Amino acid sequence: MSPKKLPIMLLILASTAAPLSTRADVITAGLYLESTQSANGSWGSAPETVYVETVEAVMALDQLGMTGTAYHAGLAFIRDEDIRGVQDIARRVGAMATAGEEVSEDLALILAAQNGDGGWGFDHGYVSDIYHSAWALLALHAAGTTDANVFNPGIAYCTSAQLASGAFGMDASHESVYLTALVVRALSGYNAAYDLDGSLNAALSWLLQQQQADGGFGLAGSSVFETVECLLALMAVDPSRPEILSALAYLEANQGQDGSFAGDIYATALGAKGLYVQVWDNDWDGVPDMFDNCWLVSNSAQLNCDDDPLGNACDPDDDNDGVPDEGGGVAPSTTGLLVRDVEDCASSLPVNANDQSFIYFGNFNSTALGWYSLYNQMLFDGASDTTAAGFYLYVDANDCGCIDIAAGESLTLTYDGGLVADIFLPSITAGYLFVADDGSTYWDSGLTSLAQASPQQPGDNCPCTPNPDQLDSDGDGVGDACQGLIITGDIDRDGDVDGMDLFLLAFSSGTVSGEPLYDPAADLDEDGDIDNDDIILFTTSFGISP
Repeated sequence: MSPKKLPIMLLILASTAAPLSTRADVITAGLYLESTQSANGSWGSAPETVYVETVEAVMALDQLGMTGTAYHAGLAFIRDEDIRGVQDIARRVGAMATAGEEVSEDLALILAAQNGDGGWGFDHGYVSDIYHSAWALLALHAAGTTDANVFNPGIAYCTSAQLASGAFGMDASHESVYLTALVVRALSGYNAAYDLDGSLNAALSWLLQQQQADGGFGLAGSSVFETVECLLALMAVDPSRPEILSALAYLEANQGQDGSFAGDIYATALGAKGLYVQVWDNDWDGVPDMFDNCWLVSNSAQLNCDDDPLGNACDPDDDNDGVPDEGGGVAPSTTGLLVRDVEDCASSLPVNANDQSFIYFGNFNSTALGWYSLYNQMLFDGASDTTAAGFYLYVDANDCGCIDIAAGESLTLTYDGGLVADIFLPSITAGYLFVADDGSTYWDSGLTSLAQASPQQPGDNCPCTPNPDQLDSDGDGVGDACQGLIITGDIDRDGDVDGMDLFLLAFSSGTVSGEPLYDPAADLDEDGDIDNDDIILFTTSFGISP
């Protein structure tokens, strides 16, 4: 970072930083775990819980980036432990896959244990249940398995087990906070491919009803165990949820001075993972996911013209005026153009030397609406219909064999009392074309076989200023609504010079033209670099608004 940038950056950070649990709170939890490890690399003392506690401790250390001696000793213990059952094997797959180690043998055991109904039970041959099925899906996702023949029935089994309330439980009469959060985490990894929003949102809605006044989660009062699972579920689906802050506050309040949670290994490992969510940054833009208005798209500046939950970088319509910022994105219409009477026609087609070169216009009422001559470049009027019907044309109506239209040529039709439609033609020498209401043409009357799509519309000419009419009087590509005088220092072009402009100036300070972070809008004196002269100019305008 340039030395010139530091003073402004520090000013911004000092004025905008939100109160967070400190990184030290997370590290002290990790240090507590390292200090309580047994000589054999495990954690815990009760034989029945040592394995699970060790896996959770190792996963917590990995997430915290504390992958030193204690972490590797824990991995070795997990690797060598004699285990059975889908849950324990799934835990090992998660730990080993995260560490980049081989998991094929354990993965094969999980795959072999899948039942015909798509779910998993305790082990091979056991009746399926939602708990073990969720663990299996988590392991498969961690290992990067891509076999849809495994995922499809597994996901179907889990979603079919969802209760009417949105929750999950081992049976219909026992809703479970932990199990619901676990299933949400398991299904969220497949949401992009399988569109599980309905199931996930219903489960989250139920979970949020279980948040207690102290910020924690639980059916009968809060627990670290349930709170962390719910935190991880919320982060997996929607890290912008405000309830996350309350849950973090609950965890902070329950962490001891030694970094532990009630001196319990399992709770401390979970608590460390829960506290760590505050620094998750999936898009590596320096803004934690829980505060990031585009948590999967890098956008350090967090620009947001319409102040909705989505930043400009991931909002398809920054000003909510109904005109997409980037244009396009609309599929060709499959609704027919209805025409009663053709009044005029113009075209981009060149003059044809053959006086028999005609395009016929008709509609589905069998009305001959007219003929367009490529020789004379004019319409020969036909009949009018009493009702509008689907419009079509026939290229080379006189069978001259003299027409050769290139893709992209167009006709401009005036019809039914002054209505205008642009019709877009494919490469064609003769034959029928059926017309959609956006000017797209099709080879068939059902409008299923596309011949030539209507060109995509241009993007919003004022992406940060609502202007659904897109008026651009001077034709310079900038709409009239945002054509006004630019104020010196208004770097984000929102009409005033404020803290966001200060942030943008600081972000590109010290750069020169051609460098990745150079922003020409911040180069106020237009000399090719962003330096102290630009800062001085900025201070003269700071606070100005219309």
